Amino acid sequence: SFAVYTGYWALTFYVGSTVKLLGGSHQTGSNMLLVLNAGSAVGRVLAGVVADRFGCVNTLLLSYILTVLVELPLWLSARSMAPLYVLCALYGMISPTFISLNSVIVARYFDTDSLATVMGMVNVFSGVGGLAGNLAQGDIYDRYDRHKGFTNTAVFSAMFILFAALVTLALRVHVVRKGGDRRLFQVV
Repeated sequence: SFAVYTGYWALTFYVGSTVKLLGGSHQTGSNMLLVLNAGSAVGRVLAGVVADRFGCVNTLLLSYILTVLVELPLWLSARSMAPLYVLCALYGMISPTFISLNSVIVARYFDTDSLATVMGMVNVFSGVGGLAGNLAQGDIYDRYDRHKGFTNTAVFSAMFILFAALVTLALRVHVVRKGGDRRLFQVV
């Protein structure tokens, strides 16, 4: 949770600035945020549906990988509003899967005696990641990206989400091995 929260908020906070940098209006920046949040509402619900079919860990892992594959190329290559609208819609639908599935994963793999403690720890690390990520992204933007684009901020965000994918893959491998079934693509 720490890693994904560290990288997750970059687009949400900097899409308006990206619009302004490309010559768009404040209204267009607000519309981008609207599209991102509408996609997020849809994505959080769809995450549960997909997780029911393919497993919550598999769905989470896939969403992290897709988030990086959508965020980096679309954000870094955007020279007009159209790619930013596509980015906001896709990022909104794909990236917030962890918000829906974290509690499901914790409930599935921890017993009821420790559930409250583990969920509390997940929330603490999520909060620290969100705070640290936002501060770091702001500093990266101020030092390296101001008036030049968002390359370093986007890469920072994507690398933390990619790290979250690697941790989720490690969880996936651990769960498969612990269960005695060595099939990598089983539903977990």
